[in-house]
Amino acid sequence: VRKMKKISRLTGIALAVAMIIALASISAAAFTYERINGTEIAFKSTISKAEGTPTPAWTVNYAVTAGQAVTENGYESVHAGPNPGAVTLTNGGVVTFTAGGADSQTVTINFSAVFFSEPGVYRYVLKQTGAAALGMTLDESLERNLDVYVYDNEGALAIQGYTLAGKRMGATGDGKDDGFTNTYTTHDLTVIKTVSGLQASRDKYFKFTIEISGLTAGSTYAIVPTSATSGNNAATKSEYRNQTNPTSVTGAESGPTVVTVYLQNGDSVTVKNLPKGATYTITEDKENYTNNPPENASGTINENVEVTFLNVRNETIPTGVLLTVIPGVLLLGAGIAGIVIMTKKKKSSDDDTEDED
Repeated sequence: VRKMKKISRLTGIALAVAMIIALASISAAAFTYERINGTEIAFKSTISKAEGTPTPAWTVNYAVTAGQAVTENGYESVHAGPNPGAVTLTNGGVVTFTAGGADSQTVTINFSAVFFSEPGVYRYVLKQTGAAALGMTLDESLERNLDVYVYDNEGALAIQGYTLAGKRMGATGDGKDDGFTNTYTTHDLTVIKTVSGLQASRDKYFKFTIEISGLTAGSTYAIVPTSATSGNNAATKSEYRNQTNPTSVTGAESGPTVVTVYLQNGDSVTVKNLPKGATYTITEDKENYTNNPPENASGTINENVEVTFLNVRNETIPTGVLLTVIPGVLLLGAGIAGIVIMTKKKKSSDDDTEDED
């Protein structure tokens, strides 16, 4: 009997332990989440510029990498984003701006191939890479923390939303977006023509060559002339007459971009919206004028630039001309005076003769 009781007690204990293990297993199974895949969001890549300034041709790249976990009081308050290689971006993260095209483009980040297994905050890093175009200042922050918020929705995982550097972007591309803003700065280059001197012609047209380095190949820059066509007058060289000044110029594929214009006194020509940092050289074809190029005939465009060319012509009368002419005039005058005197004397003599008669 004692033996039977002992066996019975052991059997009861074993059953109790088995029930505890079974309940523990059931309890553990109830808190095992099914993995959830991410969704997609969008951000903007923008070129900020003055109104009326054409967008430059430029290519910039974006990529997503895993962020670093953040540990607080012995546990991770922020987890490193899993499987960053599975995150995809529009066009592989390559954004191409075309000359004169849109100044803002939307990039989609797709997390649908990434799975999250626990509630929490998962951190990735969104990076912008690529050299700045001439005249451009890159966004002050080229790396942004991109956090995915996963939460427990009544026992099932769900994506609560995304933030980019702390700014909410929405859970499924709901229109709340942020991004990178790169600033493009431009200035104008103006060439002014003036003439001076007693022998200077205000009608004459002079030829100028403007060379600009650093322009984006294929980009178009407007030119505003005050004189669209050079005149047809005797003071202008024959090959400079009836020449049409350009109204735009396109960045050269290699070497400097060259512009040729013809200007007369009071004329000017302006090449618009040149990128800050471009360099220029302006030359004027030599003619029979005194021409000293101004100090800023070449330089770097860091602000609006005005370059004034002054041509002077003050030819003097050759030495000896007056000495040759004046004595002849004096002799002629003396001869005329002598004739007048002789005529008066003769008339006076005739009058005296008549009185005697």
